[in-house]
Amino acid sequence: MSTVAREVGTNGHAVAAAPITVLLVEDHRVLAESFAAVLKQDPGLALVGIAGTSASAVALVDRLKPDVVVMDIRLPDGSGIEAATAIKANRKDTGIIFLTAYDNDETLWMAMGAGAAAFLPKSEAPDAVVEAIKRVAAGEMMLEPGKIQDAIAWHGARRRYEADRAAM
Repeated sequence: MSTVAREVGTNGHAVAAAPITVLLVEDHRVLAESFAAVLKQDPGLALVGIAGTSASAVALVDRLKPDVVVMDIRLPDGSGIEAATAIKANRKDTGIIFLTAYDNDETLWMAMGAGAAAFLPKSEAPDAVVEAIKRVAAGEMMLEPGKIQDAIAWHGARRRYEADRAAM
């Protein structure tokens, strides 16, 4: 159950707070339109744009200044990881949510390094994605501790493997 934040106006009546602005970055049109339809159903969210490439995502964030970016990892012109890194360099307050089919330790490690506040599989229920947007906009991190530990362990094992190879 979601609630829209309320403020009291000068006339004493409740007024809706500004909606959370969202930029969606997804190169598959059917998925983009499906996610857009879900986001538009929630009065607490305002979909301000849809990008299909890394470059357009970075440009739209600079122009539209969304509160949250919901982004795919793999895009036709590069990775969502690279786009997120560029976005966070210029707009540290923009929340990044990765919505991806690549739910593995390596990808999570890279997403964390790019400043992700949430990392969700594309199979996630639409309500869970909406809830993640609201929580990330409120400043929360939505990375499962167990998954973070797995990603850290993966990174440590990779570093040891590379050090062993270099020593040969």
